[in-house]
Amino acid sequence: MKKKKMKAGAYPDLDAHMRQHDEFRDWLQSAKESFRTSDGALGAIGQNIHDFLKSWLLAHILYADQAYKGYIQKV
Repeated sequence: MKKKKMKAGAYPDLDAHMRQHDEFRDWLQSAKESFRTSDGALGAIGQNIHDFLKSWLLAHILYADQAYKGYIQKV
């Protein structure tokens, strides 16, 4: 839904924004694989996932998502 609004509002960084989401999905898939093939280091992997998610989500919501706000308000 937001992608359509971003496109309709001619948000200039749409491709870069969508790449961030793609990179996040790729990283999450890699993390899931790490859990499956772990040799007992699940605690460290879990902490890594927690730290990454906290950092990524905060930065993405506070900066990347706010950047297109003015564009979709026009739509």
